[in-house]
Amino acid sequence: MIKKVAILMSGGFDSIAVAERVKDVEAAYVFFKYGQLYEGKEYKAAAMYTARQSHKLKTYRLSQGTTDMPGRNFLFLLRLKQEGYTHVYMGTRNPTYIGDKYGDSNYIALKLFAWLLGIKVKFPVMWWTKRRIFRYLFKEDLQFYGYNCYNNKDNYLTCDCVNCKERRQIHGIHSS
Repeated sequence: MIKKVAILMSGGFDSIAVAERVKDVEAAYVFFKYGQLYEGKEYKAAAMYTARQSHKLKTYRLSQGTTDMPGRNFLFLLRLKQEGYTHVYMGTRNPTYIGDKYGDSNYIALKLFAWLLGIKVKFPVMWWTKRRIFRYLFKEDLQFYGYNCYNNKDNYLTCDCVNCKERRQIHGIHSS
């Protein structure tokens, strides 16, 4: 069997960190559009990163859903299986069902579903904290490639959401 590898790119910092960690793996960079709230900004962040690495971003459209679409990761894996992918890298950092409001964003569920599909799935940043991911991206000069503002702001210096505050703290920037 021929090995066909995908790196799932959500445009968030977790997926950018995963892509950077496995950048030497021959793989397709894949983005799913499914009606997520900030689809345009997430796509732009993923496309900027892949362009920086001289790769193209392959995009698939799922039926129109919403940001809170239950089972979306299962749908991603199912579509990748249909496209012939055998190995997938994902940015999931939740090891159990605890705190997983979608029921499919955790290691246990994703590993089981991938196994049923015959796909090998890996999570290179599974045990990393958000702080560690930000520090890693800052060290690699990638801190401006991911998108994760909970308030849909472009400038993390002016936002008060948890993610933007944490980014400022890591960069040593104090809020007024």
